Amino acid sequence: MSIIALLISLNLPWAAAEPSKMIGFAALEQKIFSRVYEKPQGELLELYGFIVPPQSFSQHLGFYDNGSTLKNAEPNSFNMVLLSFLMDRIAHNLAQTCNPNDPNNFPPLKSTLQKSLSAFCDWPAPSSLEQKNFDQLLLSMTVFDFSSKEQLAWKQHFQSPSQFTKSREQIIYEMSYSLLMNPYFLLKK
Repeated sequence: MSIIALLISLNLPWAAAEPSKMIGFAALEQKIFSRVYEKPQGELLELYGFIVPPQSFSQHLGFYDNGSTLKNAEPNSFNMVLLSFLMDRIAHNLAQTCNPNDPNNFPPLKSTLQKSLSAFCDWPAPSSLEQKNFDQLLLSMTVFDFSSKEQLAWKQHFQSPSQFTKSREQIIYEMSYSLLMNPYFLLKK
C-alpha cells in the first residue's frame, strides 16, 4: 500500500495531462528484455512465462495491426489488471536476486541489473543504503526516464527508516514493482 501512496503523493504532471497510450506489449517486452533480463541468443523467451498465457494476451496490452497501427493501447481497467499481475510476477522474480539457487529464477538477469539488485542483498546494512546503489538501480531499470523530482521522491521513500524493518526480498520487490508500474515506464512519451 505504501507504493501506491508514494505514487499518488508525487502529484506528477502526467496526472493532469491529456490521456496517454501505453507503449504496447511488444515494446514493453522489448524494454523489459533490454533492461531487466538477458535473452539467450536463439531462444524464444516471452513474458508469458510469468503468467498463464491466454492466446490473445498481447492484444490486451497493445499490439500493432499489420505492423503499422498501435491498437488497444489505451489504459483501461482490464489491461491495468493484466499489467499489475505481470509486473508483480516480474518483481517477485527480481526479489529472488539474493537467492541465486532458487529454481524459480527465470530468465537470467541483465548483468547490470543483477549487480544493482545485489547491492541490496545486505538490506538494511549501511552499504545497502548508499546513494550510488539507488542511482544504479534507477539507471538499470529506467535509464532515468523519470523526472529528477520523481527520482528524489522514490529514493527518499526507500531510504526512510520505515523501510529498514523489511526483508531484502520485500524491499527489492517493492522497489522493482514501483519502477515497473511507473507511468514513465509503461506509457509512450
